[in-house]
Amino acid sequence: MYIANVRVRFEGDGLFVIQKKIEEALKAIEGFDHIDDIAVRHIPSHVYAKAKVMDLSDNQHKFVEDAVAAGLEIDWNYSGRGMYGKGCPAVRVGEYEEFETTSRCSKDRLGLGTVYYARY
Repeated sequence: MYIANVRVRFEGDGLFVIQKKIEEALKAIEGFDHIDDIAVRHIPSHVYAKAKVMDLSDNQHKFVEDAVAAGLEIDWNYSGRGMYGKGCPAVRVGEYEEFETTSRCSKDRLGLGTVYYARY
């Protein structure tokens, strides 16, 4: 049994069209005969453009995707502990809120909230 976790970045086309293209591509692979679930998330074009300009790592891309899915505003130039002025994507949440992400990230607890940021 093989499990494929594929991330696809795209601009244009509707989500349904993209999902069908992914299904067709997977079915074209020899021996691949069953698709359980395909989840496609839309990243707004202005967020995609900013991420592209910043030359983010794969981990930072995942962080941004999760932040967009959670409906959070992204601070694109946060400089956390030990970053020595280098900026990275970050999100701010309230004192009793959490940000769920599968990316590796750090967090700073501030007086009235928490900042999550993806250094690398």
